[in-house]
This record gives sequence, structure tokens and C-alpha cells, in this order.
Amino acid sequence: MSSEERMSECPVALVVAQPRRHTWALEEAWDLAVSIDPETSRAVETGYPGVILIYSGRAAPLDVARRAIAVELGFIQRVVPAVICGRIRESREAYSMFETALKILPAGVRKVLFISSLRGPSKDMVDVARLSEILARAGLKPVKRGVQEVVDVEGVDDILIISPGIIRKCGLRCIVVYPVHTAVK
Repeated sequence: MSSEERMSECPVALVVAQPRRHTWALEEAWDLAVSIDPETSRAVETGYPGVILIYSGRAAPLDVARRAIAVELGFIQRVVPAVICGRIRESREAYSMFETALKILPAGVRKVLFISSLRGPSKDMVDVARLSEILARAGLKPVKRGVQEVVDVEGVDDILIISPGIIRKCGLRCIVVYPVHTAVK
């Protein structure tokens, strides 16, 4: 069985390039992927400008986050480990995944940076206003700055990636969503 056949349908991370730096960011994503798992990792262009998925047969999302903060990334804007990932067929699945992700946040968190980028069919299946309602029901207030805690929701076609964690730097203009807890309470 080839490494591609063993590869999960879900990536271990999503990478967003800085504006007009897609080619260089793709090279950095390849370097990042190979540095965590040289045998089975790969970086895949998505068809959406500046959006790259990192797949690995062995590495975990936390491995990508650790490596991203250990190196200086110059052309990547955001690294989002796929803490929770799945293929969605309907809205209900997406909202359930989001509720599960919120349970991973540390106790006592009341404000979070809420990032949402949906592309392709996921944009039609997931209503950001509904995600905001779920945040409010969980006692969380979305803010634009001033907090370290973050919940990042990324959609690429029917793949939904949700990453709760804290913001860490991975370069001068690069952030990584660093998973602080990966076990659901």
C-alpha cells in the first residue's frame, strides 16, 4: 500500500499564504511537511489561492504546530493544525464539530478570537452567524484582538477543519493556532 493510499482524507494542517506569496508559501509548506515526516508528508494546493493542505501518514496536528513555531516562516500568514477535521455532508455535522471544539478550550475562557474562512461548498453548508450563536450559548464572546485564545474554522470544499488553541508567532507576519488541549472534556 502506498503512502498516498494510507493518507487520511483529512489533512494534519491548513496553511494560508501571505497575499501574493503563494508560490513561496507552497515551498515553505513543503519544507514544513517534510521536516515533520519526510516519508509520508506532502503539501497539496487546494485550488483556492493561497490555501495549502498538509497531509501526513504519521504526524499529528500538534507536530505541525510545534515545528511551525520552531522555524521562521516568511511567506506563510497562518498555520492551522487540524485538531478537529472531517468531511461534512450537511450543516448539522459542522455545528456538532464546532460544539466539540469549544469543549477543548481551557476552563474559564470567556473571550476568543474567532476566525472563519469557508471556501467552496463548505461556505454554503456553514452559517457563520450560527457559529456565533453557538459561541454565545457556550458563554464565549468573539473579539477581534486582545486575547490569546482562538477558535479557527476553515472550510475547503467539504473538508471542515476546526482548531481551538492559542495564538503563537511563527514568523514576522505569521501566526499558528497552537493546540493547548486536544482531549475533549
